[in-house]
Amino acid sequence: EAPVIPVEVIDVQRGDVFAAYTGAASLEAFDEATVVAKVGGEVRQILVEEGDRVKRGDVLARLDGDQLRLELEQSRANLAKLEQEYNRNLELHERGLVAASAFETTKFDLDALRAANKLAELQYRYTTIRAPIDGVVSQRDIKVGNTIEQNAPTFRITALDPLVANLFVPEREFGRIAAD
Repeated sequence: EAPVIPVEVIDVQRGDVFAAYTGAASLEAFDEATVVAKVGGEVRQILVEEGDRVKRGDVLARLDGDQLRLELEQSRANLAKLEQEYNRNLELHERGLVAASAFETTKFDLDALRAANKLAELQYRYTTIRAPIDGVVSQRDIKVGNTIEQNAPTFRITALDPLVANLFVPEREFGRIAAD
């Protein structure tokens, strides 16, 4: 659906023109974003085309995430194993049957593995390319089957509301111009 353009209608009147200035200006989008791939991989699915309107967070494309999914599953399994070991060591530590240094090492290993698991989850989520802003897809740089690298441009999103025109007026004309 096309945006409504406001129009003002008045009766024609005869009058004097005091001053006029004409100039050329190009319309520019106030907000524009180049969407890059946060992880590399093969493009499996493209859900938008040039000219499509998108909202922030809409899915634009999906990359092959098989390897990252398997790494995430491996991270989850290792985390579950270490959590079980930590709980066992906690019980033994409370009874005084495990050295404090061994218990602390297990605790630090568990914290490190939790962080690695969060990183694996984040990397896997990045296989879904999302729109960072509301706007229109003004450029698509990928095709299904392409293998792209991390930080490769994939789409350009342009916000068409508002559009901005920069008009450069010479200083000698500036004093005679007033906004209506």
